[in-house]
Amino acid sequence: MLVESPRAEPTGSGAGRRWLVGGAIVWAVALVGAGYLSARNSPPTVREQRSVAQAAPIVDRAAGELVAAAGPDAVLEISRRRLSTGCRLTAARDGVTLERSVSIRTAEADGPAMVDRLTERLPAGYGARARHSGAIHQLRADAGEFVAISGGVLAPGVVTLTVSTGCRPRSTDLVAEAEPTGRPVDAVPLRVLTGLGAAGVERLPGTSVPCPGGGAAETARAAGRRVSGTAGRQAVQAYRSESTAVIVRADGDTITVAATTGC
Repeated sequence: MLVESPRAEPTGSGAGRRWLVGGAIVWAVALVGAGYLSARNSPPTVREQRSVAQAAPIVDRAAGELVAAAGPDAVLEISRRRLSTGCRLTAARDGVTLERSVSIRTAEADGPAMVDRLTERLPAGYGARARHSGAIHQLRADAGEFVAISGGVLAPGVVTLTVSTGCRPRSTDLVAEAEPTGRPVDAVPLRVLTGLGAAGVERLPGTSVPCPGGGAAETARAAGRRVSGTAGRQAVQAYRSESTAVIVRADGDTITVAATTGC
C-alpha cells in the first residue's frame, strides 16, 4: 500500500514568515513614532491642527505688526480679543474663532493710502496684498499657521483690519490677554473724561500686544456719563496728544475714551 508522504515545508519558509511579521511590527512602530514627532515638530497642514490657545500668540503678534506698520503718527485703537462660538469643524464637532482688530483713523481721503502703507510695511512673509476697485479698498495677508488678516476702508477715514484664527478646536488653556502695564497711557482716558465734565467715570478693560522690535502697544479705556441736559447724537473725535492717540466716542449720554500708544 502506498502512503502519501506529508508535503515538506520549503526550507526557510517558517523563518521567512517570522521575518515578515517582525518587519511589519517594526514598520508600524516606526510610523507611530514618526507621526508623533511630526505632530510635535512640524508646521500644521490644516487649521484644525492647532487649537485656539495655540493660535492666540500669533493673533497678538500680528496685531502688533499692524500697529507698527501704521506708523508712529497713526491715530489708532487696538480691540480686545473676541472669542466667538458656533462655527463647525466637522458635521459633528463645533469650534471657536478668536479675533482682534486694529482700527485706524485718517483724514477722509487718506484711507486708501493707509491701506497701501500697511501692505508695504507688513512683514514680507505675510504676503500682504491690496485691492483697490472703485470705492473698495481692501487688504489681505497671512500671518502664518492659517491666521488671516483682512479688512480695509470701512467708512471715509476709518481703516479697520481684523486678525482671525478661523474656526479652531476649543481649548481650556487659553492664556488671558495682556492688560496695559500701568504706564502713563492708563491715566489719559480718565483725564480726558474729567476734562469733559463726565460723571460716573470708570476704567474699562484695556489691552496690550507685543511690538515687533520689543515692548508693547497698549490701549487703555474708560467711560462716563454726560452731565444732564448735554446728551446728543453719536459723534467721534480722534487726535494725537504727544505719543498717544486718543479716540473719544459720544453716544447718547455715554462718553467712551480710548488712548493708545503705538510701537
